[in-house]
Amino acid sequence: MLRFLMFFLLIYSVSFCQTENNFPVNGIYTEKGWIGKEINKYISMMGFYLPVFPVDKIPEKGGLILSVCEKSCFGYSLEPLSREGFIIRNKNGNIYILSKSEEGLLYGAYEFLEMLGFRFLTKRDTFIPKKIKKVDFTKTENPRFLYREVFIAESDCPEFSQRLRLNGRLGHREKKPLKVGNVYILIISLDDLVPEEKYQESNPEYFCGGQLDFTNPEVIEIAKLNIDRILSKNRDLENLHLLISTNDTAFYCNEGRSRERIEESGSPSAPYLDFVVQIADSIKDKYPDVKFLALAYLWSKKPPEVYRKLPDNVGVFYSLIDADLSIPLTVRSNTRFLNEINRWGEISDYIFIWHYITNFSNYLIPFPNIYQIADDIKTLSKIPQVKGIFLQGAYNTYGSDLSDLKLYVFSKLLWNPDLNIDELIKDFTSHYYGNTGKFVEAYINATYSYMKEQSISLKVKTNPDYFDKDFLKKMYSLLSFGEENTENEKIRERVEKIKVGIDTAILLNSHLFNDEKFLNKVKKELVSAVEKYRIERYSENGDIEDLLNIDLSVKDNPPSETKGLIKGKDWLDFQEFSLKLCCADIVEDRYASNKKAVAMEGEKTDWGIQFSLENLPPGKWKIYFVIRVQFKDDIDLEDKIGFRYGVYPITEDYEAPLKDFSDGDYHTVYVGTFERSEDTDLWIAPPGEDYVEYILVDRVFVIKSQ
Repeated sequence: MLRFLMFFLLIYSVSFCQTENNFPVNGIYTEKGWIGKEINKYISMMGFYLPVFPVDKIPEKGGLILSVCEKSCFGYSLEPLSREGFIIRNKNGNIYILSKSEEGLLYGAYEFLEMLGFRFLTKRDTFIPKKIKKVDFTKTENPRFLYREVFIAESDCPEFSQRLRLNGRLGHREKKPLKVGNVYILIISLDDLVPEEKYQESNPEYFCGGQLDFTNPEVIEIAKLNIDRILSKNRDLENLHLLISTNDTAFYCNEGRSRERIEESGSPSAPYLDFVVQIADSIKDKYPDVKFLALAYLWSKKPPEVYRKLPDNVGVFYSLIDADLSIPLTVRSNTRFLNEINRWGEISDYIFIWHYITNFSNYLIPFPNIYQIADDIKTLSKIPQVKGIFLQGAYNTYGSDLSDLKLYVFSKLLWNPDLNIDELIKDFTSHYYGNTGKFVEAYINATYSYMKEQSISLKVKTNPDYFDKDFLKKMYSLLSFGEENTENEKIRERVEKIKVGIDTAILLNSHLFNDEKFLNKVKKELVSAVEKYRIERYSENGDIEDLLNIDLSVKDNPPSETKGLIKGKDWLDFQEFSLKLCCADIVEDRYASNKKAVAMEGEKTDWGIQFSLENLPPGKWKIYFVIRVQFKDDIDLEDKIGFRYGVYPITEDYEAPLKDFSDGDYHTVYVGTFERSEDTDLWIAPPGEDYVEYILVDRVFVIKSQ
């Protein structure tokens, strides 16, 4: 015991000496001792230690005073502060951090550390300053948004999210709460409210158009009972929001009373809004602090032309699923979304925005959207009804494009949208990559400039073929040079993680490179990085192993329909990794042109294989896909459907007779002649019958129409 006490006194005397000479304070005074410990956790990395005392023992000088006050304390008014806001002041030799809440006080403590030179870069990497900066400790801060969430795997860690001042806990994050200041969003599906398994057979009238019949009185009463049950299990969650989610389909009920409401209001969203409002009204007295959110997504995005103001306990979660992420919301086609948000603002004073920061078709390839998202956050911050922003990225794997940098930059902007984007990027790159940061900045600028010069549209699902060969080689060389000229191994690995995106883009566009040695080198680098950085998926539904199993020695065999045509000018080929996949798997298939195909089970009915017509160059193009059907041997082929397909929303739904594919071989299906079009997709789906084991799609290809 004596030895421990002598050791503590030695450490304390050394630290106190350092504090006297270098540190702006020599003790922490607070009723929130755990926040004092949080500060010590970081400054101890510099060799300092600040003893923590009760707040009623404030010294004449040299104290760091942290206190939660309701209206005013220590001569400072807290009236200008929101709940999470804080003030930092330097007065008579003491530094004060004051807030109305515990979470605001914690955010003030983190700001104090950042003012000293600390940077919270990743959950494992904090930049520790070598010496204390001379700072004017005078600051007043309020977050612009009540709800702030960057939904990528790197921010799942609640402790790191807290340091970045991100307070959202949507979906699975409810199980990983922050220490203080959580904003919970529980996603409630229609099946949670009216289970299809329970009611479909006995009450088929409850269901309509792929959704519920939101106007059916019995459906509404059942939903009310189940909402009460759900809330009784979650009554202890603070800042609780229930997002009543529609089914993820473009279809809705347009029959009976629903049709009447749609015609009366001018939008399909009206019956659904009525449904949410009635549920919210049923429990407002029992749960007065709970907020309900109606999802403005796909068919429910359009606000009603005629509708009353939503009650205080109901808000709107507006999705930008259709936006062009290569341009800000204030430009060209995206302005229609901004107009819709403003129209929703006439109906609701409480709007959250669901925005997107990744390519769900391929998380890894470069997706240059930092400047556009920064611009959007600033634009949305000027709409007073917008209270929160959710940025959805690669939520189910680490290692997506520039994930560490984007998380840092976007979290800063969600707190203060007026921060300078270039300064934020430089702040991160200089602290995380050291002198190699200039290579990373050059890479960011180059990819952004390329997309802008080429006028390439970026959607939430975009084929990974928007970079040409010369640009990919140039970026590969730039990042390789950066790797070779880093300060140490740790920084080299950080640059290597960025290079995953370029390596992936090269492999997915291997047909551009007539250099098998180079491609195998790139693949080897990618295999190593995937294991090192725990990358499990290359897309929302794509296992990383499928990507790593690309056989670079196998060359595509051109379809017979393209004989005599010049590839890249007269016809284009789209293999598995260029298609949108949902509920489908990439499998080995020796009969396919490149020995791989997309497979879907016959019992499913989803549009599991899609090809966006946005990928077409200008002009008219004949569209084909190559497919085979694997079915059970002992069935009668007559009047059986092999698969369904169509071009949404242009064509009708086509049914392909199974007997036309009875030989089990691949067949080419001509779909029709089309032009490039936004929000238009070729889709292919199984018949939803167990007599088909699998449908297997080899490729989609297009031929220029003369």
